[in-house]
Amino acid sequence: PRLDGFGFIDAIRLRDDTRTTPILVLTTESSADLKTKARTAGAHSAAAISVRTVRPVSKCIVPT
Repeated sequence: PRLDGFGFIDAIRLRDDTRTTPILVLTTESSADLKTKARTAGAHSAAAISVRTVRPVSKCIVPT
């Protein structure tokens, strides 16, 4: 990918048709600074989740 999560948020916020689209950031990073950076970039919410949570959800989204 050419964008990281922050670049993606910036790109969404620059477009008139997606400027107000809600963005929820889910990350395995627990750093308060990164969550604050995501909210400052324009995410509505940022939450740290466990890797144990990611695996079952990813199997539902992308079948193996």
